[in-house]
Amino acid sequence: MQIHNYSLRTFGGNKKDARHARVHILIPSETGALLSKSGKWVNHLSKSIKRIQARATINLIQTYKMKPDARNHSRVPLHFDFHISAPKAIDGSPLNEISEKLTQTMDHYIQIAASHKLDQNADVLLVTNSETRKDRCDRIRDFIQTQVRLKVAVGNVSLYGGLEESNNDPED
Repeated sequence: MQIHNYSLRTFGGNKKDARHARVHILIPSETGALLSKSGKWVNHLSKSIKRIQARATINLIQTYKMKPDARNHSRVPLHFDFHISAPKAIDGSPLNEISEKLTQTMDHYIQIAASHKLDQNADVLLVTNSETRKDRCDRIRDFIQTQVRLKVAVGNVSLYGGLEESNNDPED
């Protein structure tokens, strides 16, 4: 996930004069867990956003895992809430007393596919379906491999919702 600061001022970080920002992340406990900063697996966590310069973008990285008994082919929501403090709201207040307001919310869905075998060396999973033409898949895979220089694994979503491994060789 990326966070972009569209404003003309820096925000985030731990300085007393900065606007503070935080992201709350939630995953349903019956399907998975999030890795917290302390190394524990939890279903809800809150992350402080590091300092973002004006007109700059940062990447927010979060590790999560699915439970082995999570229902196959289900869509799992990851819920994100973005909070930011008001400008100049921190005038000498302790960092734990800063009031942050919810400014944006987003749901991101992950489909569980028990049959997918993770390729540890792949950087990108390209997912196709029955309507994806072979030449289009090959062009996308070629672009990712040659222009972006990332290794690609290809999976196909079957008519019945399962994810099947596709041949990674573009010559076939």
